[in-house]
Amino acid sequence: MASLARCLLVSSCIVSLSSAFYIPGFSRHAYKDGEAIPLYTNKIFSDQSQVSFAYSELPFVCPNADDGWGSKFPQGRRLGLNFGELFRGDRISISDYQLEVNKNLTCQTLCTKQLDKNAVWQARELVLDSYIVEWIVDNLPGATALVWRESEDDVPKLYAPGFLLGETDDSEHIFLNNHLILLIRHRKSRDDPSRHLIVGFEVYTDKTFNPKDTCQPSIELAVPNTGETLTVKYTYSVYWREDESIEWDSRWERYYLGSGSAETKVHWLAIVNSIVIGLVLTGTVGVIMIRTLNRDIQKYNEAGSEESKRLRRLNPDGAAVELDDEDGMEDMTGWKLVHGDVFRPPAASKFFAPVVGSGAQLLAVCIGLGVFSAVGVLNPSYRGGFMSFGLFFFIFAGIFSGYFSTRIYFLLHHQASAPSSSTSPQGQPSWLRNALLTALLLPSFYLLILLPTNLLLWTQSSSTALPFTTILLLFILTLFISLPLVLAGSMIAKHRYSHSPTTKLPSRVNLIPRQIPPSQPWYLRSLPCILISGLFPFFISFIEIRFLFRALTSSASTIYIMYGFVLMTASLSLLAVAETSIIVTYFLLSAEDYRWWWRSFAAGAGSAVWVVVYAIWWYWKYLRLKGLVSALVYFAYVLGVAGGLGLVGGAVGWTASWWFVRKIYGATKLD
Repeated sequence: MASLARCLLVSSCIVSLSSAFYIPGFSRHAYKDGEAIPLYTNKIFSDQSQVSFAYSELPFVCPNADDGWGSKFPQGRRLGLNFGELFRGDRISISDYQLEVNKNLTCQTLCTKQLDKNAVWQARELVLDSYIVEWIVDNLPGATALVWRESEDDVPKLYAPGFLLGETDDSEHIFLNNHLILLIRHRKSRDDPSRHLIVGFEVYTDKTFNPKDTCQPSIELAVPNTGETLTVKYTYSVYWREDESIEWDSRWERYYLGSGSAETKVHWLAIVNSIVIGLVLTGTVGVIMIRTLNRDIQKYNEAGSEESKRLRRLNPDGAAVELDDEDGMEDMTGWKLVHGDVFRPPAASKFFAPVVGSGAQLLAVCIGLGVFSAVGVLNPSYRGGFMSFGLFFFIFAGIFSGYFSTRIYFLLHHQASAPSSSTSPQGQPSWLRNALLTALLLPSFYLLILLPTNLLLWTQSSSTALPFTTILLLFILTLFISLPLVLAGSMIAKHRYSHSPTTKLPSRVNLIPRQIPPSQPWYLRSLPCILISGLFPFFISFIEIRFLFRALTSSASTIYIMYGFVLMTASLSLLAVAETSIIVTYFLLSAEDYRWWWRSFAAGAGSAVWVVVYAIWWYWKYLRLKGLVSALVYFAYVLGVAGGLGLVGGAVGWTASWWFVRKIYGATKLD
């Protein structure tokens, strides 16, 4: 209980810190009057498709001219992208839209484009799929202004990133938004009032902002006859508005999902619900540990002491025969009977250590991302930062997977051979084979998901498809950085075990495995056990999972930023994973089934199964994905995330069960 209170206190501090501490990830730039500002075009995306496209590469938009406005900027047309931006499908380039500080423009012509039949058909399909355009000014995405009513007197403005590529009317006519109104909000810099800070960037596709802006209506995308073209004139207007009510440091808040008081109350109610579930589980574990186990251990030790002094029986000749402790325990029942098999290596033991080590690696990644996000280092202004940091943590956390995997390997094989002579039949050190398997297991799993998915996206000419050079770089990072770090962690574990072995177990492992009772309770069977165990952690994190699904799968939503709540919920979920795994292990051993190694891991991974179930339900209930490719990409992402969650939960569940098993058998006089 004390540890739970400390965890909640730390999490609460992080939640408060995440709202008070902000690291923008983009340097503040104050502009002078008339200074030229680049407008970056990025991509188009839709909540009806997992396939995004680079805006500047669309055949029906204005191409960037060699001597256009965007060519005057020194950084060049194309911007270098980090891994996270590439994974998101970003393709950022400077456009020829003319922006000068405090200079309003009306009905400026960008270009006149002749569209052939194929280009018109593609534009129609993208408009029908409700594709959203993402532009960027001063690191702010162009936004559609929304209104969110919390009360009659409080009507704050909320931003949804991006704007519609086109629209349809009731007559099913399809229109392309070829005239755009750009509204840029700015305020005076406190350091230099003659300069301006950009605090908002809104894009309007109609006349709702300025009814007098009657430049041209949206053009209907009528398919031309073969050999003919459709003429599209692209125009735009720019309006600058001074807004001293928005601070530069808080200019992203209008994009945030859950920044309102009503949403915050929902999060806090979810936290309270999670705490209640956690307390129930903690109480259950406390009853098992304090009452049941203490009583069993005390009775067992008393009976063992008396029987070990002198246990006698008469043979047919009337002679007294001494019995050993094993014979005297035949009348015992429950978890005490399997003390000679509880530490027996599990089936497929050569995969057990790498799997748990991979879970430890992902746990280190999650901790790093959670902390950096909660304190504000990873925020939406650092575009692609979450995925880039995730890759960095993943590569360098290989040292943790190597260390824990090798420690578990020696735990499983310490009776077979010493570490200095642990070799395979081919003469290769077994611990080295274990380290190599650990280093390649998790990258292979994600590459098997990434490569087919990337191939599907390539066939669609999607910007989400990673370039070949990026995939090659991932292989290089895995082979030349991650693999050596895993080996380094394994060598550290081997060196530590060689000098100070800590794998002395409370009881010896019998040579002959004990027979497991054939009749086991239904809830201890593999599938029911996994599903029941995973329910509690899933219930704890359900609300945050729902918010995350809504933010990640809907283009109409704003940006999710409640990382402090995610970190707190994740901590409570991991606590629930540990406690449910302990409960499952206790019930399993009480049923005289010593196969707890994989079962405790599976119990910890059970919540990932429910995440997959929820993702399937979300797909059928809310998503409007069109096409087989989008569905396959969506479920590939779900498989990757759920697999990672399963490994993390499994590693935590097994570690807690290992601690529990050592404690209860260490407190029992067995020899």
